[in-house]
Amino acid sequence: MYMNSTLESVLRNYMIAYWLRPETAIWRTCDWMALKDFSFREPMAELACGDGLNSYIMLGGNLPFEWDDSLQVRNVSPEEYFDGVDIYDYSSEDAVIPVEVPTPPLRYALGVDWKPNLLKKAALMKTHDALHVADLNDKLFMPDESFMTVFSNSLYWVKNIDQLVAEIYRLLKPGGRLITLLVNSNMRKNMVIEKYFETKCRIFKYLDRGRHLHYEQPLEESEWKKIFTKAGFQISSWKGAISTRLVAIQEVGLRPIAPVIINMAQKLSRQDMIEIKHQWISYFEYLSRPLFENWILDPSLESCYYAVELVKE
Repeated sequence: MYMNSTLESVLRNYMIAYWLRPETAIWRTCDWMALKDFSFREPMAELACGDGLNSYIMLGGNLPFEWDDSLQVRNVSPEEYFDGVDIYDYSSEDAVIPVEVPTPPLRYALGVDWKPNLLKKAALMKTHDALHVADLNDKLFMPDESFMTVFSNSLYWVKNIDQLVAEIYRLLKPGGRLITLLVNSNMRKNMVIEKYFETKCRIFKYLDRGRHLHYEQPLEESEWKKIFTKAGFQISSWKGAISTRLVAIQEVGLRPIAPVIINMAQKLSRQDMIEIKHQWISYFEYLSRPLFENWILDPSLESCYYAVELVKE
């Protein structure tokens, strides 16, 4: 990870990026804290890179305050939104504020995702030399021993996980590393959908928006380790990440009304939006800082993820 970044600068960048979804900014900052001591060595590939925004900040990029991608969403009805429609799977050049981003200190040689609209957005971030559409459930197209680092924060979304891990092993050079975040069963236990199963009150189902269905592999540590050792990996680092308290914040936050907030932002002039964005971020930065004073990072809390670094010997 790019070591010159600080907690303050990373949180600031994520607030700029996700200003209308501050709970996401807090979550991504915790991701960075879990991964920051791992060794990212070029050439690198990112699997499930999405829109490239998270990658840009993770690798030390600094967003201009005026930059804004939050308007690139599709308009949906409440029924569609709470049924799980991805409002961010949308791309329009007209919806991007035309501010060029500086090139980040580190770059991926390749980014892969299965959603073309997200890759169109990723192309604006200067984080990947090449971008390709691919389904991670299929065999990967890259040659053997192409990379020193493969990163993915979405392996647990993939059904054919044994094949994917074997493919990543194939892609790595000797001494190369797979760096990833993995879900365990605590995540599901602490999701709001569990309240729906207990009470049958539909509001909890609406708040979930089908998220629980995407966690194909909520595995225990022993199960994950079995998959990686079977493929030939050696474990370099394995630690807990993402506390139960953070999951509770992320499950609600401003997420339920995100389309409405974004629609309001779309109605503003650019000058008015930037003025409100300054005030908005100052409030949420002030509110979020105490969370990082051990409350969501309390080591006594159960972890819902593992932050993992694996080596191909």
